[in-house]
Amino acid sequence: MRLAILFTLLCSVAFGLTIPHNVSAQAINAPAKNSALIPDMQSPAEHLGSTIPTAYDPDSKTGPGKPVRATPDQQFDIETTSGKGTIPVYSTIPLNANAAGTERVVIIVHGESRNAKSNWSSTVEAARMAAVTGTTLIVGPQFLVPQDIAARGLPATVLRWKMHDWSRGWPALSPVPVSGFEILDRLLDHFADRTRYPDLRTVVLVGHSAGAQLVQRYAAVGHGEQALTALGIHTRYVVVEPSSFLYFDNLRPSASGGFKAVDPATCPGATQWRYGLDNAPPYASGQSAQAIEAAYAGRDVVYLAGTADNDPNHSELDQSCAGELQGTDRLSRSVSYMNYMRMRHPTDLHQSLVLVPGADHDSKHVLVNSCSLPVLFSDSPEFPCASNP
Repeated sequence: MRLAILFTLLCSVAFGLTIPHNVSAQAINAPAKNSALIPDMQSPAEHLGSTIPTAYDPDSKTGPGKPVRATPDQQFDIETTSGKGTIPVYSTIPLNANAAGTERVVIIVHGESRNAKSNWSSTVEAARMAAVTGTTLIVGPQFLVPQDIAARGLPATVLRWKMHDWSRGWPALSPVPVSGFEILDRLLDHFADRTRYPDLRTVVLVGHSAGAQLVQRYAAVGHGEQALTALGIHTRYVVVEPSSFLYFDNLRPSASGGFKAVDPATCPGATQWRYGLDNAPPYASGQSAQAIEAAYAGRDVVYLAGTADNDPNHSELDQSCAGELQGTDRLSRSVSYMNYMRMRHPTDLHQSLVLVPGADHDSKHVLVNSCSLPVLFSDSPEFPCASNP
């Protein structure tokens, strides 16, 4: 009953999307215009309750080792002391447009296959499922590797990383050595502009799979939230089905259900970055472990996982020694990490675990779902599908 009431309330809230077919620049002072469809969404979503969308065929032609099949036309400029670069971005309105009336921004970071369009489209469909109109901007940055640049014929100004490095916080190969964390900094800085976003009140940073690894670590070491907070803009981090988590000490889940110390002789990498804080990338330097953990525990973080994302042999699951110490599959790793944070912060934690019944390791299955809508589109810290592991 509580879920039905909240879903009805969500569906009645007016909030919105603007979805241009061509992401061309508009005049800075021109207000964003509404559009009814995006090309790969020709009919309204028909998903009810916590069911999985039917007749959905994941794109089998994408994969971590294959070039991306699509890149957005819109580019987001990155300027550093080392030089300039750009990153492709899907957005429901051009990012140089006047966005008066936008109250919420949802940034969705793709997985290891760099399938930004699929993840962005799933997030747009989730918003349409919530019957929202007019006040939400959805953005999907795309982190590329050299083979993507070659296959798509992209210019030298487009940033590219060594495979996997973008999600782990390491610097880009070219044209400037910026990390994925710095990209998120620049995006959050962009939205901390009251001239362009005078009505913005919430930014939701979402990552799926490898993107969730980037977002979870960014929630710990990132700097971008401060500027938003100073303007009264709330930031939420949504960590969706990552292969691994950043732990703050040498404790890991035990078979008995508690936690035990890692034996460094049997798994030397277990406390190394990205599983722990040892040998972290340059971006995280100058921050103590205590300060990083305290900042992380105080942030609004939601762990979102499908109950069917429990395959211990999934092709993209981290099956290294350090990964396996966190659990046998993504679902168990999310549950264990929530328990870990509750153990370490029994009174001052601002985090939740939300489980989506029947959803597997697919962004559409886990995001286009009534269990996920309050996480993405509500400011409430209470969620109908929250779990107490």
